Amino acid sequence: MARRIHRQEGFTLIELMIVILIIGILVGIAVPVFLAAQNNAKKKACLSNQRNFLSAADIYAADKEGYPTAASSEWPANYYDGDLVSNAPSCPSGGTVTVTYGSDNETRPSTSCSSHGSP
Repeated sequence: MARRIHRQEGFTLIELMIVILIIGILVGIAVPVFLAAQNNAKKKACLSNQRNFLSAADIYAADKEGYPTAASSEWPANYYDGDLVSNAPSCPSGGTVTVTYGSDNETRPSTSCSSHGSP
């Protein structure tokens, strides 16, 4: 009568450790790349928000024959009414966006973000 040797099949501890190590290396490479892409997207969104705001200021200047000034009383009411922009530019990273108005209506406003700078 032939005797059969039963061999247990499955993965050894070494094989499992190697697979876990490879997965760990892949995650270690993927996470920084993902975070860098996410930060780059936030920077581009912030700069785009600022450019949109300045484009709306150009439209305002064409309509009102001059840019708004810091002392302009009608600027906030006419600017944030939803026709040009719905709100001030914001930074998706949580930075502070500063809008600087000129002293006369010939000077275009400028924007700057504490995290990403100016467009």
